[in-house]
Amino acid sequence: MTGFARSQGTSGPYSFAWEIKSVNAKGLDLRLRMPPGWDAVEPPARARAAEALTRGTVYANLTVDRPGAQPVVRVNEAVLSAVLSTLKGLRGRVEAEPPRLDGILAIKGVVEVAEADESEDERR
Repeated sequence: MTGFARSQGTSGPYSFAWEIKSVNAKGLDLRLRMPPGWDAVEPPARARAAEALTRGTVYANLTVDRPGAQPVVRVNEAVLSAVLSTLKGLRGRVEAEPPRLDGILAIKGVVEVAEADESEDERR
């Protein structure tokens, strides 16, 4: 027995979508995936799912969007400094072309893209 469902809606400034897939299993195994910063939704979602379901492996994915919100792009100065320091230490020891800016900015953690700060009322 397998199943798939998708539901979407809005709440305040947010639009959201739940995608749920299930496969047959003896016990109940819930695997929830939340967007960053939405971990507080997991316990009530897990509790509601456990009330409605008794068995199966259930994969649930929540996506949240805030239409109209402009992303904020930041350079993580600490990570950038560490990368540049490491590159400086490798100079002369490794024969290679000097790194280009796009390559440095592509290193995980150097550039952070975050949603614009929201008010506490919007988060509720």
